[in-house]
Amino acid sequence: ATVLELGAGLGAPGLTTAHLGAKLVVLTDVERQMPLVRRNAEANNQFGQVHARQLDWTNPAERHGLEPWNGCWSLILGSDVGYDPELFDA
Repeated sequence: ATVLELGAGLGAPGLTTAHLGAKLVVLTDVERQMPLVRRNAEANNQFGQVHARQLDWTNPAERHGLEPWNGCWSLILGSDVGYDPELFDA
């Protein structure tokens, strides 16, 4: 499987898929979350298949960071995509 996790936070769902044998896992989140995402990706990257990328999906320019993997996702996860109140209209 090839897995993209949006709004990864801790990255638990994506890291679980890596543990279960996914050949590629990309954990994404906004800039302020990246230190934690990167730390967890590095600590759990046993076979080199886990990557961490900054992605604010409200910013089209940041989507270009995923270009190396365009069109290859067999699974897209979104576990904490509604966590940030700034994503909702008042």
